[in-house]
Amino acid sequence: MIDLDSIWQDAFNNEVQRAAEREAEKSLWRKGGRATKDNPDKENGEWWATSGRQMFSDWVQWRNGNDWTIWVTPDGEPAIELNLMVPFADQIVKMGIDRVMLMPTGEMVILDLKSGQRTPTNDLQLAFYAAGLEKTYGIRANFGVYWMARTGTTSIPVALDKYPTTMIERIVADFAAQRDLGIYIPNLSHCSLCGVKEYCSWMSGEKAIIPIGTKGN
Repeated sequence: MIDLDSIWQDAFNNEVQRAAEREAEKSLWRKGGRATKDNPDKENGEWWATSGRQMFSDWVQWRNGNDWTIWVTPDGEPAIELNLMVPFADQIVKMGIDRVMLMPTGEMVILDLKSGQRTPTNDLQLAFYAAGLEKTYGIRANFGVYWMARTGTTSIPVALDKYPTTMIERIVADFAAQRDLGIYIPNLSHCSLCGVKEYCSWMSGEKAIIPIGTKGN
C-alpha cells in the first residue's frame, strides 16, 4: 500500500530545504494569504504543512476518480511538468506545463495546478501552453482546465481552438516591441497579488528607483 504521508512529508521537507538554500533568513520567506484569527501569521510554513497535505490527498483522490491519462510526447516523455523553450515572433518563451492529459475520447487536455484561492479570470496561460505544444510537437490541445487545490476540483474546461497560435505570436511580438521601447504598462488590478510591489514605482514601493510623479518619469 502506498504511504501518502511519507510521500508528502519527504516532498515537503525537500521544498523547505530548497527554500532555505535560496533564502538564508526564514523571516524573509514570503507568506501568502491574509492574517486571520485562526492564522495570524498568514499562510506560513506550519499552515502549508497541514493544508498542503490535504491538497495532496485531494489530488490523489481526484486522479484516482477520473479516467484521464497522462499524454506521452513523441519523444517518449510523460507530460508531467513538461518544460519547453518555444520560439514566438523571434522571442524564446520558457514554459512549464503541469500536466497534459488525454480523455478516453482521445481529446487532449492541458491541466494547470493552482494552489491559490482564486481561479484565474482568463485562459491566456492555457492558450500559451496550447500554442507551445503546437509549435513544439505539431499537436493541438483541445481543452484546458485549472485544477484548484483548495476545492479539489477543476475549473470549467475551456475550448482552446479560439486561441490560435497566430494570436499568441502577435501577443509576444507586441510585448517585445513595448519592451524594446521601454514601455511597461502596469496591471493595477492585480497589485495585491504581486510579490515585488516594493520595487514598483506605480505602487510607490520603498525600493522603487524612481517614484511615479517625480522628475524623470
